[in-house]
Amino acid sequence: MLQDIRYAIRVLVKSPAFAAVAVLSLALGIGANTAIFSLLNALLLRPIPVQDPADLLSVFTTDQRNPGNLPQHPGPARNPHRPAGRAADRMRLMVDLC
Repeated sequence: MLQDIRYAIRVLVKSPAFAAVAVLSLALGIGANTAIFSLLNALLLRPIPVQDPADLLSVFTTDQRNPGNLPQHPGPARNPHRPAGRAADRMRLMVDLC
């Protein structure tokens, strides 16, 4: 293994343009991978920063001229163990813009 590393270094020293392109390609690949993972981590992997995610509502509109293109939602879910009160007291909203 040590002999392979020595050979790789010797070849890279003999052709500095190839070495520069190789290092630049690795840097761009690692940077792009880090940026995409950071974006996906922030948007998809972390939980929504609200106190009670069960209180979230999904608000959407329908197009009366073309109703078949929107996802079907089962309707509002109601927790039978929570007493009914004013809806605006503790409402949290998640807007889904298509």
